[in-house]
Amino acid sequence: MPLSLLICLQLAVLPWLTDLQQANVAAEREGKVIFLLFTGSDWCPACRRFDKNVLDTEAFRGYASRNLVLLKADFPRLRRNQLPDSLAAQNAALAERYNPEGLFPYIVLLKTGQPAWKGTYQGQTADAFIRRLEQALQP
Repeated sequence: MPLSLLICLQLAVLPWLTDLQQANVAAEREGKVIFLLFTGSDWCPACRRFDKNVLDTEAFRGYASRNLVLLKADFPRLRRNQLPDSLAAQNAALAERYNPEGLFPYIVLLKTGQPAWKGTYQGQTADAFIRRLEQALQP
């Protein structure tokens, strides 16, 4: 398989974790920051725009693969999309700790287990959003 095709396939799907402990281990092992996303995947229009305009872009996928461990806390409303009880409880605990206002989509960057930045999607392009993340992570 040509290398360019392999790279495209790797970037096509981002590996979203759903367990904070696994994300912490991966972030420490890889020297990356955790990108914790609170989303309402099946009901939140702003979340869908964020997916389309940022998360699903080649620019974000490339940036994320180099710099981020992706952790998703989803809060679906439709019955067919309900999460297992253990995952729903875990997401609720994450929201209580990092997103008590219940904002969607809401992003928390965690460095060594501590919030380094919190924010919402403001409708910007993927490149502008990436610049925002880079600024937030500067020492």
